[in-house]
Amino acid sequence: KQWVSTQSTGDLFSRCAICNSDRFVRVEPDLAAALHKGTSSGDVVCEVWERRHTKCGEISVNEDSVTADGTVLQFDKVKSNRFSENLTFWGCCECGKMYWDGCHLQNFKEKNNL
Repeated sequence: KQWVSTQSTGDLFSRCAICNSDRFVRVEPDLAAALHKGTSSGDVVCEVWERRHTKCGEISVNEDSVTADGTVLQFDKVKSNRFSENLTFWGCCECGKMYWDGCHLQNFKEKNNL
């Protein structure tokens, strides 16, 4: 038997590489920079997305980058220069790993003719 898998570009990086979750907190550039610097004041509401292309709800994030579910968004592991690039960040709802659409995504698409 042969296993056949079909994928679309919408499937690229749609799951967390650490825990395989498909739910992500979308954090807009200005808020991401404030959370990284620790200058966010109070709780903010962020969108939750399934597979990074279907909005499925909202969740609050406090000034310590902790979601209402208790997940710590790992902004501290992102290099500071990324926050000046006006990038939207995606935090895994399960483990908190942070993602963004940078050159890795573009390089992957080019290398694989997608």
